[in-house]
Formats: sequence, C-alpha cells, structure tokens
Amino acid sequence: MYGVSELGFAQSFFAGMQSPMMQFAFGEDDDRGGIENKLRAKLDNLFKHFHHQFDKRVKAVDRAMESTRPLVDDAVSITAGTFSLSIEMMSTDFEGNTTVQSLVIEASVFRLEANTPEGTVVMDFSGAKIEMSQTEIEDGQAVSYYSRSAEFSSFDLFAGNNESFIEAHLAIATLTETQIALQAYREDGDLSLLEQLFTEA
Repeated sequence: MYGVSELGFAQSFFAGMQSPMMQFAFGEDDDRGGIENKLRAKLDNLFKHFHHQFDKRVKAVDRAMESTRPLVDDAVSITAGTFSLSIEMMSTDFEGNTTVQSLVIEASVFRLEANTPEGTVVMDFSGAKIEMSQTEIEDGQAVSYYSRSAEFSSFDLFAGNNESFIEAHLAIATLTETQIALQAYREDGDLSLLEQLFTEA
C-alpha cells in the first residue's frame, strides 16, 4: 500500500479560495432527462482530465451519476437554478491514527439567485459518494476545504481499493507542484497542470 501519513499541507493555503465552477443552468422547460443529459456531459468533460482511458471515464461518470441522483431530484423539484461542479481539498482523520489529504469533487444544486445550495454531494475521482455529515459539508463549503473523520477500519478499503483515490494521493504528494496546479485552476480555470498530475500510464 502507498504510504499515506499526514502530508503537511498548510490548510491556510486552501482556506477561503473559491475554485471556478463547471456549471449549467436549468429551468422549468428542463425535465429529469434533460437535466441528466446536461449533468452527464459536464461530468464527462471533468473526468476526461483525470481518466484518459475511455472505459475508466465511463465507469466514473456512471458512478457519479448515481452519486448525484439526490441532486437531480432537487433540481427537478425547483423551477430554475444552477448545477455546479468544482474540485476541492479534503482531509480525512482516521481516528487520530493517520490523516489523509486528497482532491475531491463537490457537486451542488442552487435555486435561482440563491447563495445556499439546495443540496451538496462530495465525491472521489472514481465518482463514488463520500459519506459526510451535513455539518461537515457546511463547514467545508464555508472555507472550500473539507475535513471529516472516519473509522480506522475503513482505511485500507478506502485507500487500497480505490484507484482514483490512490491517483489523487500520488498527485498531491508533491506539495509545490500541486499548489501551482490548484492555483492555476482556481485563478484561471486552467486544468492543464492538474491533467499532468493525474495522467494515467
């Protein structure tokens, strides 16, 4: 297994930084199928930067569609709004035994002209939903940096069987490169440096 002891990232680097969003608007003319089609297109556009192999990207998008189903329900239930996707940081504390930092995907649905999301789902780069409390989600949104606690018994399963988690961990193992890449993404929406970090062999 890859070593995943605390990486020593400065949380202050990420706190308060708002990453540009990949988003689309929906309205009363959009039914569930239309919203799902728009969401799938955005997810495919996002995941192609991290899964260069087509079959892996399709699998990740399918899993992400399942993870975001509650958000689609939210979108269908309101007249008009915005569906957004962004890349954020997460720190997971495994019962004080080890701390793992990784990149995650934040998906949210906003009612038109509202600042507070109707719902939010946080996913890893395999498209799998990361279980978090509502408080952990709200606290993470406030500073664009998620923190959560998890049982240590889930550590091997989370790190060992999730290829995308391993890719994300390896990508952020070099602090300087990752800071530069995230800075470029957050300031200019430039994904090229992040692409290089996540390029698959």
